[in-house]
Amino acid sequence: MTRKPPRNTDSDNDDSALFRQHVRGIRPRQYNTVFLRRSPAGARSPAPETGTPHSVHDYDDHPVDPLPEYVSFVNAGLQHKTMKRLQQGRIASESTLDLHGLTRRQAVRALELFLHQSQNLQRRCVTVIHGKGYRSMSGTAVLKSTIIAMLQRDSRIVAFCSAIPRDGGTGALYLLLKRATPTTR
Repeated sequence: MTRKPPRNTDSDNDDSALFRQHVRGIRPRQYNTVFLRRSPAGARSPAPETGTPHSVHDYDDHPVDPLPEYVSFVNAGLQHKTMKRLQQGRIASESTLDLHGLTRRQAVRALELFLHQSQNLQRRCVTVIHGKGYRSMSGTAVLKSTIIAMLQRDSRIVAFCSAIPRDGGTGALYLLLKRATPTTR
């Protein structure tokens, strides 16, 4: 029978000190930004068509309802097979928006712009990372409930569901967008 050598606390302290020394000047990122391709010079994109008559201010006082961890939403007309592929992460996401660290108002504006640009670029499936709300003051997923309420009312959304674990799990959503028509561009 072999014994484990006694744990050397001096080297553990040295390792901790060395680690702190190396990360001393590092600060967390304050804002994650998604940069989409710019339109060719001279081409102007029309103002975002919200797909909903609601404004950003409608979500300021939106109640934070307790939500199940896994969420799923389907508009009428989507084939079951397509929804199953979305839920399994088998439809390639063409773009990602990370909303970590944003306020509710900033997140709604960023999502609105992201959806508009994604549809104009004819993207069909995109990912939105809203987080799980572990660092929110209330301890609830404020962004998650706000984003879900917004997406359920948006006419550009065909379906959405929680992502698979490798893409963010219940802290992210796969969105399936309607195909852009010449009038929505």
